[in-house]
Amino acid sequence: MLKSMMIAALALPVLTVPSFADEGRMSNLEFGRANRCLAYAGINALTQDPLDLASLETRFLAAKERAFHEVKVEAETEAREIRVRGRGANTPVEVSRLKARRDRACSYFVEGATVARN
Repeated sequence: MLKSMMIAALALPVLTVPSFADEGRMSNLEFGRANRCLAYAGINALTQDPLDLASLETRFLAAKERAFHEVKVEAETEAREIRVRGRGANTPVEVSRLKARRDRACSYFVEGATVARN
């Protein structure tokens, strides 16, 4: 019994260390959320109402370097589609819709976003 308790005590730090080692790393889900947020935030039509996303962009770029190829390709495709939608926003109503989408996409990262988190 003492031997098994000793093994368990020695194994505990080994099991918990990996969870702390990559604390700054983004999950694929968080990477996708950050990608959408940054893509919407980069739309020219929304420059009158900017968000401060400098720290998110830094984390995203670091995560992008480590992300799997498929995840990067999917993110780049989605960002391209968002930019195309942004270029097509010519009326105040369309810009308002884009702003709502941006706020929804960024609400996970931005404190006090105008849209409740889902």
